[in-house]
Amino acid sequence: AEKLASLAPGEGGKKVYFGNSGAEAVEAAFKLARWHTKGELNIAFFGAFHGRTMGALSLTASKTIQKKHYYPFVPGITHIPYAYCYRCPYNLRYPQCGLECVHWVEDTLFRTAMPPEEVAAIFVEPIQGEGGYIVPPPEFHRELYKIAKKYNILYVADEVQSGMSRTGKMFAMEHFGVAPDIMALAKGIASGMPLGAMVARADIMDWEAGSHASTFGGNPVSCQAALATIQLLEEELMANAEAQGERLMRGLRE
Repeated sequence: AEKLASLAPGEGGKKVYFGNSGAEAVEAAFKLARWHTKGELNIAFFGAFHGRTMGALSLTASKTIQKKHYYPFVPGITHIPYAYCYRCPYNLRYPQCGLECVHWVEDTLFRTAMPPEEVAAIFVEPIQGEGGYIVPPPEFHRELYKIAKKYNILYVADEVQSGMSRTGKMFAMEHFGVAPDIMALAKGIASGMPLGAMVARADIMDWEAGSHASTFGGNPVSCQAALATIQLLEEELMANAEAQGERLMRGLRE
């Protein structure tokens, strides 16, 4: 927990909750956002995959087969288009678009259909995974984060797929210069051992005792595997991921 807290982007103290999977980490973030803000609404994205438990699946909008016969889902979630510039859902072209996909949230959604003061969180993958491995424009997260902060909305980064050095940085959100309020971590965190983690600002994780828990979360064997994994990532694998990524991009451009 101390290691993850020290690695998490942003100033100030962090707290860590351990579960057993990415879906559990997202569920914890979902509940914490509701608990802390008392807001009943949330924003997620088309193309997003956050997990297969009911809360995480409610945030998911990747493939209909994943949701078929499971309705109704958790209410109060609005899905909006992700910043997919190659196939822009607004039929615009970056950068001339002026990031319409971001400003639409404030200019249209908050003005017509969704009271921003009732929104608990924006749930977003720094880079969409199952949705097509979509890398948004450099300014996308920064501008969306500004809107979130303007209305006291939590910015929740699902780093389950993109985190743990897979993009050449420990967390993909670091590429965009944004420190999320809450992060969900899993998959590569413990080299295959069952572990998920939610990392949040200490002032946000103000649950009362018993508000959320996991019987097997924080298994000591899994946590030791995570520490060993992080050590390997820091010593060599993160730099290798960055180098291989740059090599691949050069090849694609050529």
